[in-house]
Amino acid sequence: FRAAVSGSGTIIATGKITLDNVTVGQPVTFDPNTRMVLLSFSSIFIGMDRPFRGLLLASGRIEAQKGFLFAGVAVARGDVVIQKDSEITFLPPDVTPPVISDLRPADGSFVDLPSPVISASFSDAETGVDPTATRLFLDGVERTALAVVTAADVSFTPPVPLPAGQHVARLEVSDRAGNRAIATWAFSVDLDAPSVTLASPRNEALVGVTSIPVTGTVRDDVGPVEVKVNGVVAAVVNGAFALELSLEEGYNNLVAVATDASGKQGADSVSIVRDTVLPELRIDAPQPPRITNREVVRIAGSASDANGIAALEIAGAPVALTADRFETTLAVAAGENRITVAATDRAGNRSAQELIVSRFALPEVQITTPVDLSFL
Repeated sequence: FRAAVSGSGTIIATGKITLDNVTVGQPVTFDPNTRMVLLSFSSIFIGMDRPFRGLLLASGRIEAQKGFLFAGVAVARGDVVIQKDSEITFLPPDVTPPVISDLRPADGSFVDLPSPVISASFSDAETGVDPTATRLFLDGVERTALAVVTAADVSFTPPVPLPAGQHVARLEVSDRAGNRAIATWAFSVDLDAPSVTLASPRNEALVGVTSIPVTGTVRDDVGPVEVKVNGVVAAVVNGAFALELSLEEGYNNLVAVATDASGKQGADSVSIVRDTVLPELRIDAPQPPRITNREVVRIAGSASDANGIAALEIAGAPVALTADRFETTLAVAAGENRITVAATDRAGNRSAQELIVSRFALPEVQITTPVDLSFL
């Protein structure tokens, strides 16, 4: 070898390896970052004054000229001759495996691509990574032949879309000293948006409460899934969710949003009405004082509600409404009669009034004198 040399690698020769022929004035120069392994089945001759870093293996003799700067390991079956004024640092054996980092997709992550790029970075501070020893596996099948491998990283894009679900990647990396590092990580392919369905309350339901239980179901090809109803997180167990939600008076739009681990969303909604206002009930007849000498009494009035009247009862018996008006007659007994008039709206709110109607008998008058039809 003559002139400049850079890079890393292994040189194997059945004969002699010579670095620099000083007699012709063409010294070999090495880049400071160069790491090399020289293996000769004969001898190795080095005549240079630039640093050499690496491993020297010779079946015969290793000889270095004066001023040789060397950092590494030298093994010779024969003599090792190094001239004075040389600087030599014998490196300890490399027993540290490479460092693997930057796993992609990240361990435990969810991706929404059917063919995600699977990659990793690696490094070795001592003898360097041996790219030829790198092995990449996906779901137990080696994919190294289809991957792009360098001394610093590996990258693989599946040529066939991966099915939804979990996948396991495994990477084996070795340095030039034979130390091996292994990294295993898992990721999930999530292709479909979650499906969410509100089971209760039913759409257009009318309720007379301030809060209501909300239930439903959610499904996704790959879990887990978070469900929120109007921004409130619902508990999800085995694909079913439930929560208690406060309502405002009037119309309420309930929106359930399901979000899976890769960020895709599905939604469902219903509209319900909260009605906690009592219906308006008015009695027009009989008017106070409610005193009569008749055997029946006429009861009339009106009942109305913004969401409609479901039932009107007088003394427990249903009475029909016509344009919010009602009228009926009711038999009364002698003495005090307590009569309840009640109106219930469609939300179950009930207004009631009690009427006290008193029935009296006319006094009996008897004329004793003069005698009826007599002449005076």
